[in-house]
Parts: sequence; C-alpha cells; structure tokens
Amino acid sequence: MAARPPPPPDIARIAGPLLVGYLLHWGLFGVLSMQVYVYCLAFPNGHHGKKALVFGIYGIETVQTFVLACSAFKAFASGFGDMTALTDGSILWVSIPIFGSIVAFVVQVFYAYRITLLAKSNILTGLILLLAGVQLGGGIATGVIADRANTDFVRSRTHVETLIWNGAGAICDVLISSAMIHSLFQPGGKRKPTQRIFRRFIRFIIETGTLTAAIAILNLTLSILPGKYFYFQTSSVVLGKIYSTTMMVVVNSRIKLLRTAFDQSQSETLKTSITFLRTVVVTHDDDDDDDDEYTLSSDSMPGSPIEKEENNILPSESRQR
Repeated sequence: MAARPPPPPDIARIAGPLLVGYLLHWGLFGVLSMQVYVYCLAFPNGHHGKKALVFGIYGIETVQTFVLACSAFKAFASGFGDMTALTDGSILWVSIPIFGSIVAFVVQVFYAYRITLLAKSNILTGLILLLAGVQLGGGIATGVIADRANTDFVRSRTHVETLIWNGAGAICDVLISSAMIHSLFQPGGKRKPTQRIFRRFIRFIIETGTLTAAIAILNLTLSILPGKYFYFQTSSVVLGKIYSTTMMVVVNSRIKLLRTAFDQSQSETLKTSITFLRTVVVTHDDDDDDDDEYTLSSDSMPGSPIEKEENNILPSESRQR
C-alpha cells in the first residue's frame, strides 16, 4: 500500500475554515432546536401553516446537520491526512449549496410576506421574491456543478453559478433589512396597534435582518477573494443556520418572558419565576394567527427549574392598583 503524501504546508488554511464551520454549525443547530422547543411550548395550537413552516425548516436543517456530520467524520477521522477526503464534494454538494439555498429561499419569502403587510409595496415584494428565486437557482446549479466535479467543491467558488447564488442572496438580504428598518421607523403609520407590539421587537427584527445580510455579504466577499483562500467555507456552512435561526427569532418574538425575584424563608437567595405569555393582539394583520392568551407554567415544562406562581400574571387594572 502506497504511503499517503504529506499534507501541504498551508493545510490549516484549507482544513481550518471547514472545521470551524462544522463546529459553528452544530452550535447554531442547538440554538435552533431550543427555539423550536420554545415555539412548541408557547404555540401548541398555532396556525397549521406556520407549524408546517417551522417544522419543515427544522427538518431540512436536521438532515443537513447530520449530512455535514458524516462529511466531518470522513474528512477528519476515517480519511484523516487524505487531501481528497478533505475536499471531497460527494456529500457537501447537497448539504451546503442546495440545502442552504432552499432554507434561504423559504426565509426570504417569509420576510417578503411580512414586508407586504408592513410596507404594502408589491414592487418591493416582487423584487425580493425574484432575487430569492435567483439565489435558489444559483445554489442548486452550484450543487450540481460540485457533484459533477466530485473532489472540486472547495474550488467551485470560481464558478459563475456560485457568484449568482451568493450575490443574489446578499442583495436580497440587504433589501429585506432595509425594508424592515424603513417600515418599522416610518412615522405616521396607520397600523398603530401593530407598531405598539413591534416596538418591543424592533431590536430583534433589525438585528436578525441586519445579521443575515452581513453574513451573506461576508460570504460573497470571501468567495471572490483572489488566491487559494478557503475562508468562505465557514460562512457557507453556517449561512443556512443563520437564516433559520433568525426566522425562529421573529416567530417567537410574540412570546413574553416575565421575571420576578422574591425572598423565600428569609433567605437572600433570589429565585426566578419565568412565565411565557402569549401577546394578545388586537389587529387585522394576516400574520397574527393566534390571538388568544396562552400561559405556560412549570407543569408544561418537565424538568425545568421554573417556579410556579399562580398570580404572577395580573390584568392591567390590577397592576395599576
């Protein structure tokens, strides 16, 4: 059996970004799983369409995570020291460009729907949907090319399809972020009840929209850098999880956490009582599917260190007294 050639001197630049991407991907999958768990607790009787959206995205992300785990095992365990195993695109072609572009497309359509309700602009919504479709096509084309190249996935960034995938996605995310910021800060809006609710969530919506756009721009920039630098692998691996996690932040933004501290048995120990309260929405927005009040107590969260208080949620009249 012939001995394997030694790794190149710049092995850290080749393997490092992919390894960091795998680690961040698993961490973000844990964050996403927690977001989905909280959603299931807070909205057990939620709208079927929104449930299908949440569980559909989570299913795709779960499959992608385990496919990437197989790729990581092959690159850093069974094929350790083999450069062909490190750059093998037989699995990465579907897990990164195809799964990632599908998740990005769904989340971008989700934001386009919200922008339609807020901005009432069919032209802007149509442009966002067009760019989302272009990035989806570019991602699928990138996956097909990487599959045909098999061991050339790392170098597939030079293809026009890859630039279309990353470029269209970045422009689409910038438009989404700009539209959300403009809609939420526009004075004299007609939807005052919605604005009162969104005032508590502006920080989250701006942060998630801007974060997604920033990662997409970073991914595009790294993918067109000259030279044999593979830092774009890190952003490409985690981009799909950024999309899905930010979507879940928006979906779960209607959950309100109430924290109270109290003294028990004349001790100085502060205990936390956390209750999930569904926001009562008085509006005609189509995205507010569940308008009834729903409270989660410790009985609904087995094994959680949550203290149960029967009277920690009071009507507004009682609090004023």
